[in-house]
Amino acid sequence: MGWDSNAERSAVRLVGAPPPPPGEFDVAEDASVSVLGRLPVDSLVDALADSPRVVPWEADVVVAVVDDERSLHGLPGWLRECGVVAPVWVVHGGVQGPAPGADAVRGVMRDAGYGALAVSRVTAAWSATRFAMPA
Repeated sequence: MGWDSNAERSAVRLVGAPPPPPGEFDVAEDASVSVLGRLPVDSLVDALADSPRVVPWEADVVVAVVDDERSLHGLPGWLRECGVVAPVWVVHGGVQGPAPGADAVRGVMRDAGYGALAVSRVTAAWSATRFAMPA
């Protein structure tokens, strides 16, 4: 069940172990969330609407939007500087999107020591990859 034009009806839970299977982008209602960037899709805004917002270092999950090369390459440093220890969902370009895609995101995050755990399609233009903190 991927996110598409019917995303509002999709199940939503973003936190928890193990990570959701590909095609699901879920958020626990009681999970505290920190969002970096502007969420590019209304269904993501709706999915996170009831999640309490907190500073990144207190979040149960961080959602970071990378819509250009600058935001992508700055993300690992921002996560370190903020002391983020929670799982990170990076919202990035999808199959048809102009933003950096999955390969670029995985490369930058892997070089910073993060491991990819799951990938989820949000729309044709946007996807998300869940990363674990480096050991």
